[in-house]
Amino acid sequence: MIELRPFAKLGSADHGWLKARHHFSFGSHYDTGNMGHGSLRVWNDDEIAPNSGFPAHPHANMEIITYVREGAITHQDSLGNKGRTEAAACVTPNTIWSLV
Repeated sequence: MIELRPFAKLGSADHGWLKARHHFSFGSHYDTGNMGHGSLRVWNDDEIAPNSGFPAHPHANMEIITYVREGAITHQDSLGNKGRTEAAACVTPNTIWSLV
């Protein structure tokens, strides 16, 4: 069953350059009753400050989808593949970068 969770009541984190809302248990927001939905384990709404971003970090056995509501985001994977997704209802699976 899908439970309605108002945005203001989601778990959150503010790292200065990153303001995040967590739809499921994630990071310091730990909720054993809300660990995911089926195979979907992480769904975060992130607001990333301009000219900043995540440091290099690994991902294993997962697919990452990026939806940009405003602005643009550039992503580079550990193999050096790099791509940019701009706002305009773009959804970009992480595996696309290996094809760019």
